[in-house]
Amino acid sequence: MNDKTIKRYVPEKLFDNIKEDFAFLVEEVVNSQFEYDFQLRATSFNLYYKGNSLGKISYGKRNSLYTINVHTAFVTEKMRRQFGAKTRASNDYLRFNIPAKQLRNFYSKSNLSIMSQKVKQVNYQEEIIFEQSLITDNIHREDIIIIDRQVREPGVSGRMDLLALILNGQGIYQFCVLEVKLGNNRELEGSVVDQIDRYIKQINDNFKSYKASYEVNYKQKRELGLFKASATTSVTISLPVCGAIVVIGYPGKAKENIAALKTKLQRTDNITLIQFRNLLDVSKILDKRQS
Repeated sequence: MNDKTIKRYVPEKLFDNIKEDFAFLVEEVVNSQFEYDFQLRATSFNLYYKGNSLGKISYGKRNSLYTINVHTAFVTEKMRRQFGAKTRASNDYLRFNIPAKQLRNFYSKSNLSIMSQKVKQVNYQEEIIFEQSLITDNIHREDIIIIDRQVREPGVSGRMDLLALILNGQGIYQFCVLEVKLGNNRELEGSVVDQIDRYIKQINDNFKSYKASYEVNYKQKRELGLFKASATTSVTISLPVCGAIVVIGYPGKAKENIAALKTKLQRTDNITLIQFRNLLDVSKILDKRQS
């Protein structure tokens, strides 16, 4: 059992500051229909665009000072000069120390637009794009809440694509690990099942920590305004934990992989296969023309 508890929420003593300082950014996330994405962490939080981080924002040691790490590919030379970027040891990321009063300038509409365009130019990944579609297309549902992405537990290798909360018949939520794969991904031959099994065990072995963390995570996100006002004010999470493999596209190449996957899934009752097919319903076109 991993004794390092997972924490995916803002420390209580800092939450009011975060809520005030980043209200404008939450508004941008909501107005974008969640093409931007805001995820909470223990010592930082991330702003994503289509699954790519436009900033790992760490809580500063001094009040109202934030450290923002951004990949060099997503930042303009003008931003580097204006906000005094410092290169990190890896040389792949830039570090900015931004006072709260400058946050609106750093993440201005024009800067966000430019950074987003750079993501599209240099880091287009089909699986990540589809992950983002799952989030945006299911954002206002209460039977399933995609609560987090790129979940990595301290001291444990591997990272969950998406973590969801599924509402059961008793009005209680359960964790569901979602792994997103293209139909031509060789992991569909079976290794993805072992992967999800490992993540399910990971949550089960540290369930109290996951439960406490994500019940707070949901409450804080709702208070920030990342869920619609009518959403429930809090959630209760219980066992069991389940998983789902979400497959998109490439049905020809996927046929053999999925056949092998289905065979492996027969050995488990807590992992589900969900396959998306990009099939056009021609009858709807004909019906429209003939009406």
